[in-house]
Amino acid sequence: MRVDYTATARKQLRRIGPVKARLIAKILQYAADPASLQNNVTALKGSDGFRLRVGNHRVIFEIDGDTMVIVAIGTRSSIYDRP
Repeated sequence: MRVDYTATARKQLRRIGPVKARLIAKILQYAADPASLQNNVTALKGSDGFRLRVGNHRVIFEIDGDTMVIVAIGTRSSIYDRP
């Protein structure tokens, strides 16, 4: 599965400190084998998106055919506040 980032997600990823490598590794791990992180992925209510839990951070993404589109990345306290 291919991984694409929205402009917002790229900007948020640049601002994240030392957790960045761990987040990228988990995103790539899920893209390669979705069953490996199935316990950490939940469908979002009210949208077609999913969230991937990585420690205190959340990765909001959508599946578009053969592409995983990363929509937003942030801490769990702030990620759900977005419009």
